[in-house]
Amino acid sequence: MSSHGRAVERALSLALFGLALFPTESPGEDAPCTVVLAIEDGVPAVRSAPRSLDMVTGWKYPCTLEVVNEDETEIQVTFRVEGRTRLIANQTGLAIQANEKLAIPVLLQTLSPDAHRFELVVTCGQREARAPIDVVTRLERDRVAFGMVEHFEYQGSIDSARRAGPPPKGPKKPPQKDPKEKDVSHLTVAPDREAGERVLADMRVLQDAGCQVFRADLSWRIIEYEEGTFRWDRADWIVRSLRSPEGGGCRLVAQIGYQPTWLPVDFPRTEAGLKAWSRWVEAVVTRYAKDVDAWEIWNEPEVFWFRPGKDIARAGKSTPEEKKLIEDYAEMILTVVRTATGIIRKADPDAMILSPGFVDPLPGSDAFVNALHREVLDRGILEQVDAFCYHNYPLGFPSGKVPLSDPEAWRAFDRSADSRDLIDLLESHGGKPLYCTEFGGYRLPAATEGPEETPAALATLRNGCILAHQGYRGIAYFELFDWGGATTYLVRHADAHRTRGFEAFRRLSEALTGSVPRESPRIPLSRIRDCDYDGLVVKAFSRGSEDILCIWNNDTRRHTLGLRPQAPPQRANEVCFWEHARFALKGEFVTEEKLVIEDRSAEDLEVAVEPFEFHIFSRLGPRPEFGWLESSTVR
Repeated sequence: MSSHGRAVERALSLALFGLALFPTESPGEDAPCTVVLAIEDGVPAVRSAPRSLDMVTGWKYPCTLEVVNEDETEIQVTFRVEGRTRLIANQTGLAIQANEKLAIPVLLQTLSPDAHRFELVVTCGQREARAPIDVVTRLERDRVAFGMVEHFEYQGSIDSARRAGPPPKGPKKPPQKDPKEKDVSHLTVAPDREAGERVLADMRVLQDAGCQVFRADLSWRIIEYEEGTFRWDRADWIVRSLRSPEGGGCRLVAQIGYQPTWLPVDFPRTEAGLKAWSRWVEAVVTRYAKDVDAWEIWNEPEVFWFRPGKDIARAGKSTPEEKKLIEDYAEMILTVVRTATGIIRKADPDAMILSPGFVDPLPGSDAFVNALHREVLDRGILEQVDAFCYHNYPLGFPSGKVPLSDPEAWRAFDRSADSRDLIDLLESHGGKPLYCTEFGGYRLPAATEGPEETPAALATLRNGCILAHQGYRGIAYFELFDWGGATTYLVRHADAHRTRGFEAFRRLSEALTGSVPRESPRIPLSRIRDCDYDGLVVKAFSRGSEDILCIWNNDTRRHTLGLRPQAPPQRANEVCFWEHARFALKGEFVTEEKLVIEDRSAEDLEVAVEPFEFHIFSRLGPRPEFGWLESSTVR
């Protein structure tokens, strides 16, 4: 090994020694993970390894691989992780000299919300040694979590009648005018073994995307399509598979709305309608209480319930008739929420209850929908629920054209994604935690590849980051696949092509899962403009001993940041682990670097932020809280 290589290894070893001593809220970091391996006659063997680790979902943990080469010749070693734990290292392969002992530091991170096992695999030539380690995880409700919305229950591979990809060619069937004519009975049948395997494979993509939560629609309209009869077979299979590590491996938010076609739109106003709703809520909550972590009482009631339609067209006129409509709709929503909340509290007291997922106002409906939202808040909806649920589509759904190199369009996008007005409105009514069970919806061109995907990917990064920084605890992207000709996907199902948007979502989940937002005034960044979306935008987060910055540039010129990740040292040998990912508008979409910094006189790291680029910076080291930014510069 070169002297430079040995210096890097020494620095990394010091880094992990230092990291083990950092103050932390998390279990496990004060008891560092060490795996000891020996190589004899070219065969690696595990001498010792921890049986289990306690990890907070999203947090990064140090682990040292102590490798002893007992042979008389140099040997090449590579290492990797298999399972739902991610390995972070400067390098995953190196040469070990004869009779040499090295301490190879890595960081471990899991995005899984549930206990699992991973294997640390060390390879020498054709031989390998495996260290199986059980992980006990903790997904905390008061921290950022990422998820997905998709309709496995009636899309893609589950039904032979509905294939993935674009709709088939040929004459289209005439639309059915009466929704009662639509037969949904096949949507209650569990898939056969072959179809089930296909759907499980589709669900496993959620794990690759770094999802912790999944919003599942347990549709009242489908499960009780005939009054008084619940058909659970498919819902049972979907719920079980989404929770299973063989499928989605996610925690579940269950949306339980959509009234059956045998009920009128104003069913909450009648005794029979409320009795039917109560019967449904009690049945679904009792059945799935052990599998569901949060209950979303309805999905977009402004769209998927009373459908104001022509009433929305009168938005802004403030007629007495419109005021009466808003009051009537708000009271129906409150009646449904109050009824469901009482039943859920009794049947599943530990579950979180979310308000209906209210939608961003549709074009032309802003005044009407905003007035409706104010009305339900005035009537006390926050007293009934644990969190307020909102859907965030800055460009509408499906989106309009995502801006590419128009600074004013990107600024307008960021302002539209910003929820400050909603947060102020909620705080004026006492406040509640926020969940976003739908965001994104960015339209992609047909048969898209590479650079054509970049605008939607950059939009995903900005949108998700803004939501996370404004305190949304659950953030779910809509949608994963392009089933039924959808243009807002992250993965093209027919050829399993993963778009740049998929990569952006995964990277954002790795960077921010388990974090908490930090307010800019608490960060000494006075030379960087405030987060007004007109210049250089800075969003800060903390995660244990890790400081995280997301920065993007809405100017038409380059900005250069001078950052000194090493805080003013208080003792010798203090080090920090530094990561930087750059998402570019042109050229290679993602580039990254990892550094260990131990020199107390280390020079600034200069980072150029080109117009519209997105950057993620992570510093894991002693004395977090962003004190290291005191000597930062920007030009």
